[in-house]
Amino acid sequence: MKPGNQVLAYGMAAIVLLFAILATVLYRCNALVFTGTDPNSKVVAATLALVGSFLAAVVTLVGALLKHSLDVRSEARRDVELERNAALAHEAEGRLRLEAVIRAVELFGNQTAPALPIQRAGALIALTSLDQHALALALVAELLRKCDLEATTAAHVIDQALLSEDASIRGQAVDVLYEFAETFITTASLELPRCLLDNRVVLQGREGQCAASAVLRLIMARPFVDWQNRYMSSVAGIIRVLINLYNHEPHAELKENIGAALYRVLLAFNSVTSIGSGSAETDLSLLRKQLQQARSQNSIDSVLIEQLTQWQNASAQAAPSA
Repeated sequence: MKPGNQVLAYGMAAIVLLFAILATVLYRCNALVFTGTDPNSKVVAATLALVGSFLAAVVTLVGALLKHSLDVRSEARRDVELERNAALAHEAEGRLRLEAVIRAVELFGNQTAPALPIQRAGALIALTSLDQHALALALVAELLRKCDLEATTAAHVIDQALLSEDASIRGQAVDVLYEFAETFITTASLELPRCLLDNRVVLQGREGQCAASAVLRLIMARPFVDWQNRYMSSVAGIIRVLINLYNHEPHAELKENIGAALYRVLLAFNSVTSIGSGSAETDLSLLRKQLQQARSQNSIDSVLIEQLTQWQNASAQAAPSA
């Protein structure tokens, strides 16, 4: 039974019950028996007035119940209509998003008419704005593999994916960042996801470990002499990213891995003494002392750190001639 009908049925049953109780009481008290005496006539008149008041109340209550029942039905119909309209709107939005995705993919052109770089960038940014991160990242990986995408565009797509609440999307993003870390080196300096540089995302566990490894590969993609002579302004940002990853890692073993990598980077760039982060400032000389005993517990990271050590030693030999 629908809610409105149920309330009406209960109300009518209550009225019938009350009327039955009232009739029983009046019958038992002989309240409607007229004997002709003055006191009796007054009792009968009062009883009739009570019955009239009861009937008026019953009519009012019935009207209220009917109105409530109609209101409930109207509200139910309205809710059904709202749900239907919401479903139609969601379906229409889905179609529009699908059409937008198709149009964005079409901007990549084809084998006979390849897209211009600005078209590819626009298509990837459009896909990202439509929350099609998985597709955008797959296209970024393919284009980077072909050396056919600007680092700025790739960094933007990865940046937006890292801000996603979907762990699988974040994992895919750090995988692309790690695999193609060297491609984010540019003639101007480097390109990294803005959320890493601004500390707007917390990467932990595998995500943080992979991001730290990507930063190591990016550092080693450029000779130390070049960093020292032309790009030292970017070194502070790189170190800040590693420090943030180190500070946010709750797992002791993974934290040790990142700490070992950070220590090697700090040794290489020992001319950097402090790093500012908002209102706080990190004393790097103190941090170097804290990380002296840090050792990588992961074989893959150990290889990277060993490569970083070799890169550092080559850097030390090249530094005097810089």
